[in-house]
Amino acid sequence: MSMILGVQPDVPTETNERGGKQSATPYAFHFLPPNAIFAAAEVAKYGAEKYGET
Repeated sequence: MSMILGVQPDVPTETNERGGKQSATPYAFHFLPPNAIFAAAEVAKYGAEKYGET
């Protein structure tokens, strides 16, 4: 399994304005509408069924 940049266990953490700590990730999934994520997953499932998983 390959590692995804910014999601490894050793990614630095950052503290937000309320004192919470989280990974300093370069991604902003909270800006994606949930239906877009589900649509991408649907297309990936179709492709995997038709062509096989990689």
